[in-house]
Amino acid sequence: MWWAERSTIDTTRAFIEAALTDDRLDPLGIVVEGELVGVIGADADVITGNHAIGYWIGSAYEGQGYVTRACFALLDHLFSVLGCHRVAIKAGTENARSRAIPERLGFVREGVERGGGRGSRGYHDLVVYSMLEDEWSPNA
Repeated sequence: MWWAERSTIDTTRAFIEAALTDDRLDPLGIVVEGELVGVIGADADVITGNHAIGYWIGSAYEGQGYVTRACFALLDHLFSVLGCHRVAIKAGTENARSRAIPERLGFVREGVERGGGRGSRGYHDLVVYSMLEDEWSPNA
């Protein structure tokens, strides 16, 4: 993600501190044993009330289930507390670990958004996943 590539500890801290002043769900920290190791957030569409989830985790913490558990908790809040109708997650077509998260959580793959992402190497395609409120099962 473009913002992760340019982030420093200071810019990340400032971003989180600024977000604490409102009720937004973006960003939220992923903390392991008192250490901030990643971020997750849900961005709302002001017209539909639907949300899109984005996440990032430090490479030393990849593959340990932290992002999946954070997504699960955020999904439960979005569907069970806020009454959200639809949540989307987009992941780079080449990013197997990121794509595995919505797949593991039961999201439906909708298709590919051509050139929808941008990183240090330019534009890239994104796989679009979604889940609707009646598909959410907090007991899964």
